[in-house]
Amino acid sequence: RMEVCILWMDEPLSQWEKTILESRHSIYPVCGETVDDVIGTLSIKDFFRMPERTKETVLKEAVKPAYFVPETVRTDILFRNMRITRKFFAVVLDEYGGMSGIITMNDLIEEIVGDLGHEGKDDLPEIERIDTSTWKIRGSAPLDIVSKQIGIYLPIDEYETFGGFVFGLLGNIPDDGSTPELEDYGLQIKVQKVKDRRLESAIVCLCEPSPTQNNSLR
Repeated sequence: RMEVCILWMDEPLSQWEKTILESRHSIYPVCGETVDDVIGTLSIKDFFRMPERTKETVLKEAVKPAYFVPETVRTDILFRNMRITRKFFAVVLDEYGGMSGIITMNDLIEEIVGDLGHEGKDDLPEIERIDTSTWKIRGSAPLDIVSKQIGIYLPIDEYETFGGFVFGLLGNIPDDGSTPELEDYGLQIKVQKVKDRRLESAIVCLCEPSPTQNNSLR
């Protein structure tokens, strides 16, 4: 059974706040007497948006029904189902109906994208600068390194790799051979190659800054 950070029903609200602030996750399962007694899930966005928080109001207005999935479900099927139902957090159940873990949409994206591996590719740079405002970036490139090298703020707390970031923006896993384009975070991104549901590489260009745009790192 995986280690899961849980909010317990018999705890006071002050303990919930302490757990949330110390563990810094985005969503938590709320459990009754045991870990297998899942009452629902709590998003910290919903929690902190409440102007006046009491245990009763949090349970009534912020704790949502849990989305349960079997641990045998295929990753691609779970990703598709969660995207269709707009669920961002699932409670994974074992064959006996007990909670074996939790998974988020971002976990799934990173799992599907995966590491491209380094076999036969050690000589290929993960980030290759083409000119002053253009780069060729591999899907396996760590997003925090990409953010630093191109000088643009990117959501490094949400995604580990550049490939996960791109697929997250697209909202789907492109078919092999497709070359979608998108524009966000002050960047124009043209996917060069998708293979085995993984982003091989993309060309990234800085957009022309607008008067209201301020995404650069300082």
